[in-house]
Amino acid sequence: MTSIARDDALTAAVARWLVRAETGPIIDEAVAGIDAGERVLDLVARLRRSGLEPANAAAVTSAAHARRRMPLELAELGPLIMTEAALEQASSPAVASTRAERYAGRSRVADVTCGAGADLLALAATADGPVIGTDLDEARVVLAGANVRAAGVDAEVLVADALGLPVRPSLAHADPHRRDGGRRLKALADVRPGVPGLLTHLATLGVAGGSVALSPAVDLGDPGLPVAGELEFVQVGSALVEATLWWGELATTSATATIVDGGRVHRQRREGPGEELPVGDVGAYVVEVAPAAVRARLHDDLGARLGARRVARRRALLTTDDAPPASIWHRAWRVEAVLPARPKPVRAWLRSQDARPVEIATAGADVDVDAFWRGIGRPPRGPGGLRLLLLRRDDDRLTLALSEVGGSRQAP
Repeated sequence: MTSIARDDALTAAVARWLVRAETGPIIDEAVAGIDAGERVLDLVARLRRSGLEPANAAAVTSAAHARRRMPLELAELGPLIMTEAALEQASSPAVASTRAERYAGRSRVADVTCGAGADLLALAATADGPVIGTDLDEARVVLAGANVRAAGVDAEVLVADALGLPVRPSLAHADPHRRDGGRRLKALADVRPGVPGLLTHLATLGVAGGSVALSPAVDLGDPGLPVAGELEFVQVGSALVEATLWWGELATTSATATIVDGGRVHRQRREGPGEELPVGDVGAYVVEVAPAAVRARLHDDLGARLGARRVARRRALLTTDDAPPASIWHRAWRVEAVLPARPKPVRAWLRSQDARPVEIATAGADVDVDAFWRGIGRPPRGPGGLRLLLLRRDDDRLTLALSEVGGSRQAP
């Protein structure tokens, strides 16, 4: 969701036509055609023959594809209308609903880059009173308005620049545009609207706090981050999907790791810089900390509770001598062998083992994985068997032969 990015063919006029009640059956028919295997070009041609203008036919096709890909959590809210680009830029429902929990019971909440409304709908479900959505793209505002009506939530949408809001909310959420053509924008001052300027503007309006959706690869040393802000890294299942910058009244700590798994939300918070674990030899087990916790720099804290040590100063990978307890915050691997980082000795060791699928992973090692696989004799590849971890430590390289400990990733 963004106040800048737009669908090239989606004008405000086309968006208004797309959300009309009489257009609904056309979208439904297009979905049925795609479900039946109709090709995109054939679908567009059929829509054109029915009398639709090219831009309208393209919009229906995009809306039909978006509806087929729409997560169940969004689809259950009502007959929402999005385009493929709008859906792609929307936060996942799991992230949006988890983030909206911090706005629960709060009033005068605004989503200042509402796009087609995915985050706006989540905020409206928890906030007290009407929520305001604004976006610079009029076509997206039209879609958001239709989705607000379809979901039956208490929200108002209007066309407005996030840096020139005509309203004065108490709390505000934003999701800046992080792409410029095919280039990813990394610095927070370069995303649109730029985070430092946006926070300054919101502060002048008297906004007491809020959130900014960011890439999970955000640089923790980015000068655009406020000193008193909180970075929350959100993981859905095993995938790290987004980061949220919390500022003002809604910031609670310096960093948070959040895992949404099976409808449950698990959190670990970092109150300040912790003590770094010592580096030691590879033990009987290797512990792979959840990505959200690694990004929040909580791996040392979690490792200390396990009696773990680092395998290298610049690696978040941990090792223990005793089997770690099951936890959603890590995966545990039994070390079957510590081998040189060369294919020949690894191949010889594999010949002495029972045949099982091999998965090759790297940790800091600059290795051609396919060439390494060929060098070890092209064993069957796949998960669920043996993991060969090509590891670069501080002063050497190793190959660790690992097997996952059953049930190592469970909710505590």
